[in-house]
Amino acid sequence: MRGAAMKTKDTPKQYVIYSRKSKFTGKGESIENQIELCRQYIAMHFGEKAAENVLVYEDEGFSGGNLERPQFKKMMKDSQKIAFAAIVVYRLDRISRNIGDFAKLIEDLGDRHIDFISI
Repeated sequence: MRGAAMKTKDTPKQYVIYSRKSKFTGKGESIENQIELCRQYIAMHFGEKAAENVLVYEDEGFSGGNLERPQFKKMMKDSQKIAFAAIVVYRLDRISRNIGDFAKLIEDLGDRHIDFISI
């Protein structure tokens, strides 16, 4: 790997927020609210600097029944190049509603030493 995004021991770890809403309705938390709540969590537990420098991936209008979501795929691809400390989500079901997909995801993140946090 080459470039600034290459993982090294000196590279600070990156906190990530993933948000998803299956369709635009008045029900549930908006993408913006999910992101803000996650940002507040990161600031409280990991510091303001971590919250200010967070990477945000958001999929609006996509089901949680599978992992075929553009920003989710981008986040997972980026996790191979960028030293993610943790992926933070508003609720568990924002990442996946499929238990098999979720279990595989947690295993993959563990293999990469990336924490998963549902607030």
